Amino acid sequence: MSRQRKTYNKKFKLMSVELSKQRTDLVALAKELDIPPCSVISLAKGVVRKAREKLFRQWEDDFERIGVRDCSFKKDLRDT
Repeated sequence: MSRQRKTYNKKFKLMSVELSKQRTDLVALAKELDIPPCSVISLAKGVVRKAREKLFRQWEDDFERIGVRDCSFKKDLRDT
């Protein structure tokens, strides 16, 4: 029997990340949400990664708008 991968909608992901910020026991939270404990951490990492990517895209747009094209500061920001 094969395992089925669960998919979560955006609202569920954001709710679980907000709850994980408020609680210290992530295993209990995972049981309440009926998901594996590692999924709580993965969801949080995914939300943070997407927010970081959005911020970097916004910075790149700002740099291009003010005329900064190739500077080391821009490269350093992307590497972090």
